[in-house]
Amino acid sequence: MKAFLSWLTITLIAFGGLGGGYHLALGGDPHRVLVVVDSSFGMKPDWGRIARVLDKIDNRRYAQFALATEKGPVHGYERRLDAGRLTPYAPRDFSRLGSLDRVPELAGAEEFILVTNAPAGETGGLSGWTIVRP
Repeated sequence: MKAFLSWLTITLIAFGGLGGGYHLALGGDPHRVLVVVDSSFGMKPDWGRIARVLDKIDNRRYAQFALATEKGPVHGYERRLDAGRLTPYAPRDFSRLGSLDRVPELAGAEEFILVTNAPAGETGGLSGWTIVRP
């Protein structure tokens, strides 16, 4: 019984140390996610759900999020996504979505998410992007 208790104590300390180390490592170097919200006229019917979608996305641990629209940046890397006073305007145009001069956060992003209600034909050319429907 004494051997079992010794083994259990060592195992719990080891797992606790590994878990704590993992937590500190991930907290010190968070995963960078660029979230682009389609802010075109076509999003007006779904615009009321954008805040809920962004809240769901930024619930991830060990991640920082930059927010942009297909028209330009909204905010840099932060713990929470804040759409602020964004409103849908202008036609939809994903042609320059990968341009670093429009969204400098693209350079540091490890993951790309596009929130849109666009048909699959318009988003088919966006390889490497995760498409989220509102």
